[in-house]
Amino acid sequence: MDRILGIDPRIRYVGIVDMGYRVVASKMRPGISSLTSTELDWDFLSMVPLALIDGAKRLEKDCGPFQIMTIRYRKMMIAIYRGDRHIIMLSFEPSVETPFLSKLTEELARMRI
Repeated sequence: MDRILGIDPRIRYVGIVDMGYRVVASKMRPGISSLTSTELDWDFLSMVPLALIDGAKRLEKDCGPFQIMTIRYRKMMIAIYRGDRHIIMLSFEPSVETPFLSKLTEELARMRI
C-alpha cells in the first residue's frame, strides 16, 4: 500500500479487491481526511468495481483489454486499474490533470444534457 501511495503525492486513498471483488486492503494516505465514511469506502470498493469492470469487459472482444477507468468528482478523481490478480481503486486530489475530461465535462454541463 505504501508503495502505491508513493507513486504520487496526490493519491488520497488506495483500495484493493481480489478478482472475486473481496476487499483485500483499504488505506487513506496518512494526514488526509476521507471525504466519506469508512463504511461507505468499503461498500463502494466492494461493489463498484464489480458493476463497472464487468460492464467494461463486455467491450474487450472488440476494443481490446480493459486498462483503466476514471470517475471524476469536483472534490476528487477515482481511477480503477485492473491487474492480473487484483483491482486497484485510487482516489486522487482534484488537481490531477485530465484536460480532455475536464473540458468535456464543462462543455456537456453548458449543454444541460
